[in-house]
Amino acid sequence: MKMNLLKKAHELTKEIKREYPEVDYKAQLGICLTFLYNNKEVEGMVKLEGTEKQIKYAKDLREKINKAIDDLKDLDTIGNEFYEDEREIISQKIKEIEDNINNETKAGKVIDTYMYYMKSYCGKLIFRSDRLFENESNIKFLSNALEDYYEEKGIM
Repeated sequence: MKMNLLKKAHELTKEIKREYPEVDYKAQLGICLTFLYNNKEVEGMVKLEGTEKQIKYAKDLREKINKAIDDLKDLDTIGNEFYEDEREIISQKIKEIEDNINNETKAGKVIDTYMYYMKSYCGKLIFRSDRLFENESNIKFLSNALEDYYEEKGIM
């Protein structure tokens, strides 16, 4: 889950307050909010570096990738019990990509990640199972599980 700015600021403030009890909580919260706001562009995503064109494109791609990830949030609805183990692997891999894409500071890396893992199918952005699981020994089962999921959702 993405953490909103205020919640993250409270967590940082609590950590600082535990270490330095004499710190004024409200003042420290303000400092933490300012710090996080200046170092984050939107909730859960770090500021991007690169050319103006790269940054604009990478921001758009981040949104698209996060939308595709949100579409997979109810992955547990895959009907076939045969895929129970595969669902966990798929969820872990998607979470890894979500964390990487939202914490990446280089716009070029966001673009490269998008180009590598994603494809458009009938106007909908989906994950390429062949590349998503290329290092997994059970790629065929994982690919089938993901494709069945997309099929059940009417995407493929």
